[in-house]
Amino acid sequence: MRIIFSGDLRARWMTGWQRCQTLKQLGHDVIELCHAGDLLSLAGRVLKYWKSYRGEIYDKAHLQQINDRFLSLVNDTKPDLVWVDKVLTLLPETIAEAKKKAPACQFVCYQDDDPFGFRTWQLTMWRHFIDAIPLYDFHFVKKEIDLIEFREHGARRVEICLLGFFPDIFHPVPEEAISAEFRRDVAFVGTAIDHRVRAISELIGKQKVPVHVYGDDWYRTVPFYRYRSQFHAALRTENYVSLVCGSKICLGFVSSLNRDEFNGRTFEIPACGGFFLAERTPKHLEFYEEGKEAEFFSSVEECADKVQFYLRNEPQRLRVARAGHRRALESDYSYKRRLTDALAKVKEVAA
Repeated sequence: MRIIFSGDLRARWMTGWQRCQTLKQLGHDVIELCHAGDLLSLAGRVLKYWKSYRGEIYDKAHLQQINDRFLSLVNDTKPDLVWVDKVLTLLPETIAEAKKKAPACQFVCYQDDDPFGFRTWQLTMWRHFIDAIPLYDFHFVKKEIDLIEFREHGARRVEICLLGFFPDIFHPVPEEAISAEFRRDVAFVGTAIDHRVRAISELIGKQKVPVHVYGDDWYRTVPFYRYRSQFHAALRTENYVSLVCGSKICLGFVSSLNRDEFNGRTFEIPACGGFFLAERTPKHLEFYEEGKEAEFFSSVEECADKVQFYLRNEPQRLRVARAGHRRALESDYSYKRRLTDALAKVKEVAA
């Protein structure tokens, strides 16, 4: 099948890049179209916040360029399927015109973020995407609430497609290949957002948990300056995998503002053979058996207690980590499985 894949393809650590490569591995003829978001100059970034209040968060010239490139590619290649991966800058009129240029093509939107969540400061960013929802033939989302809200906004067909892991990147690495800087007792990888900021602060301060934090925007928080030695820059691909494999315990926080019950770490950490200690959610309990394949917590205190227990009990910790790794492989939480199932649904509807 000839597929146009439109998404953020700048680097291996982008999940869009991983999904694109997965489609190639499945044997499809994939034509790449990289959308790297709102690329602004420094001056543009300063003006961005002011523009957002006026509904002009995207640079008009850049927005037009993105849409023109998309239309030209559809017209020139006449694909069987267009996969739009988290792109927020395609206009409704662009999708409508593209469907005229390729009437036999299926237009599929994959969205693992939350356009209707509680991050109200991002509403302007989602405007074009929400307006275009009725134009797509198929939507793939990650949460049950998304099914309802996308339909309320005119989605023709919407189905669940869970996140997964890309095996070419996320797999165990030999211990001797891990440098000392990535050997930690406890590690957390993620951006400084919502309730996790307070939770990390309490774990380090009140609970004395030796957690090392890697991610974006922590310099904007109080705990960053209070416990500076335990915060580090964001990690990408291979370094992230080394940290997971080199750490005794890997914490997993979901985003409450995005109403998440899981995220990419849910599958990537066990796929690497890491010990996964995450927030207790219905989906986490569905993916892994608590106490045998992963561990979960519902409070900072419970998290700290389990950290101390498993740091003292290495054999049990290793058993849980190995069982979690087996579960990720045997249940096949890979993107190859996810996208195979997704394309089967699209073909079923098209037929």
